[in-house]
Amino acid sequence: MKLIAFLLTLLLLLPALAKPPEKLFTTVLGKPIIVDDDKTASRKVFTILLDNYAKKNSLTPTSEELNQYDKFITLGRELVHRELELELEKLIVTEAARPLSDIELKKKNTTNSVLSTFSERQLVRSNNNDQIKLSKENNDIKKTIQRWKVNKSLYEKYGGGIVFQQAGLEPSDAWLQFFENEVLIGNLFFHDSSFEAQFWEIITPDKEHWSYNAQPQKPFDKPFWVSGLTILEKKIQQLKLSE
Repeated sequence: MKLIAFLLTLLLLLPALAKPPEKLFTTVLGKPIIVDDDKTASRKVFTILLDNYAKKNSLTPTSEELNQYDKFITLGRELVHRELELELEKLIVTEAARPLSDIELKKKNTTNSVLSTFSERQLVRSNNNDQIKLSKENNDIKKTIQRWKVNKSLYEKYGGGIVFQQAGLEPSDAWLQFFENEVLIGNLFFHDSSFEAQFWEIITPDKEHWSYNAQPQKPFDKPFWVSGLTILEKKIQQLKLSE
């Protein structure tokens, strides 16, 4: 019985034993960051300080910006959807005249599948019962717009070089100066030396990166969704004229 009790206790404790212990990594804006891994700690440092900068400098997204971005996304989907429909129509016309090649048949099936996925997603967006997904999508849009505005503001304040990442342009030199300044004014304090070294290694610009540009020309001149909207509108107009 004692052995059984011991094993049951061990099984109950295993999840807690497997999870790394939480520790104090930093203090950000007077609040201790106590988490169980350095990636989470880094993410919290970035999020809290950049959100605070956005709030202090009135860089949160406006209704007009949100509407512009929504139109950008909507027109992008509309363009892709119409281009796929036209491609499918051409393949159907070809198939009526002769048998499709293996490549053409594969293309037709793929296009059909993508169009079906488009329709399913559209139903999800128009379904009022799926508010959780819609809320997450809207929140992601707000984060994207705010991050662009913060990056623009930091670049205008500190200057320096930029890099092109998957999420867009990043003012890498400005980021470094921003976080160094946050340390100087007491908004960021490190408690763990190894994490501190790792953090600065990540934030220090890699000037050998293929996309690093030390002297960019007006990198944040216009929001990408605004310039992209103009391009999409022209493409859709051209598509309508060619039909």
